[in-house]
Amino acid sequence: MMKKVFNILKYIVIVAVAFSLLTMLFMPKYIEKNADGRITPEFYREKTPLDVVFVGSSTVHAGISPMTLYKEGGLRAYDRSNSSQVIALSYYMAKEAIRCNKPKLIVCEVGFIYQEDDYVDEGSSRKSLDGMKWSKEKVDAIKAMIGEEEHFIDYVFPILRFHSRWNDLCAEDIKYLLYKPTVTYNGQLLQFKTISDDKIYDPYGLEEGTIATERSMYYLQKLVDLCNENDVELALIKLPMINGNWCNSIDDQIQSFADKNGVLYKNFIDDFDSIGFNMHEDFTDGQHMNSIGAEKFTKVLYGFLNDNYSVLDKSSEETKPDIFVKKLNNYNYAIENKIPSERGGDDL
Repeated sequence: MMKKVFNILKYIVIVAVAFSLLTMLFMPKYIEKNADGRITPEFYREKTPLDVVFVGSSTVHAGISPMTLYKEGGLRAYDRSNSSQVIALSYYMAKEAIRCNKPKLIVCEVGFIYQEDDYVDEGSSRKSLDGMKWSKEKVDAIKAMIGEEEHFIDYVFPILRFHSRWNDLCAEDIKYLLYKPTVTYNGQLLQFKTISDDKIYDPYGLEEGTIATERSMYYLQKLVDLCNENDVELALIKLPMINGNWCNSIDDQIQSFADKNGVLYKNFIDDFDSIGFNMHEDFTDGQHMNSIGAEKFTKVLYGFLNDNYSVLDKSSEETKPDIFVKKLNNYNYAIENKIPSERGGDDL
């Protein structure tokens, strides 16, 4: 009888291990291409307390440099942004970060606040969701973001979604099956592309009268309440850009919301010239900075945080872990030698 039970348990273990390995094989690796898919899982490698966590869309991991914040004033920061990250996802990223790392400040970039959730395709959402560890925040985030044609079970067992990748498997899938190297710098992706063609400077290119969606404002209020309940400071910001997705009607709406809730909102669009940007040297396209532009902006951002939040006062009193010195050295080497976080690739 015992032998029979043992054989059954052995069979279950073998099937479970095989299933896990197949899942790991078919899951996209996000190492040599689409590296933004590594931002979420790499967050869990951060074992030190964090002073500030940034949430928002891809403009954040392109334009905010956590290592520059550390270099400027010892601020320990992490970018928990991702491609097309709407406010609902930013809320759950912030909520999990508060539970795991207890940051003193959450900074939310509001550039996608007018977008409906269906603007975000499944591939972009999965880059945020698949990498999350299982928790109440992950379950709630999936339920909040799942599309009409998606199924919750596909997130529980991702192989149900990615099994069709069998004909796209390549050397990268084998190489990074069991171990995935760190490719971000506390969530920042390094990129050094520049704009070769002339672009018209028109950051307020969105049609006037456009306002944030009701759902986005609902989650923004939840973010305010979350921070208040956990004694965490909150900043709302809009990153600078060359052209595109902002207008005065949204700006006024966010400012009114911030005033009502006693939260500071800073629109950096109008600081483009004072930051010292050169659109042909500091941006990869009309909305995303490259890593040279990110350093310029982050130095200005540091000054803003230093002037308005107590997080820097508290941070300066603490002994900084050696790991951040090592990270900074690696970052400086990559910046000096213009080593990007990825070599390009197609989206999922």
